[in-house]
Amino acid sequence: MVREKFRYVVFRLECLDNEAPVSRSVSEKELFFQLKDQAARVLGDWEYAESVPKMKLALFYPVTGIGVVKVPSSGKEAFYRVLQSISAVGGRQCKLSPLKASGIIKKAKRWIVRSLK
Repeated sequence: MVREKFRYVVFRLECLDNEAPVSRSVSEKELFFQLKDQAARVLGDWEYAESVPKMKLALFYPVTGIGVVKVPSSGKEAFYRVLQSISAVGGRQCKLSPLKASGIIKKAKRWIVRSLK
């Protein structure tokens, strides 16, 4: 049997209103539910069934607004569309943009550390 492969998509959450930093207003739970809700709106039945049940918010650093989502490699492109279509998280105007995809979380973490320097 063939093992399913996953990709770790690194993304940045930028809030467009400058009321408060991301760390005070957007929780990990709100972000995860917004991702699932938006995927239900944007994706078709097949794409949704292929990617969302196995999706996991692996990391979220609220201070920097950077997060990592684990998705099946077959649903990576569809998930990019979901990230780009989100306009609000937790009642705040926000923009999510995918930055990089990696095969293992260790490399995704290294990339985040290098890019923040």
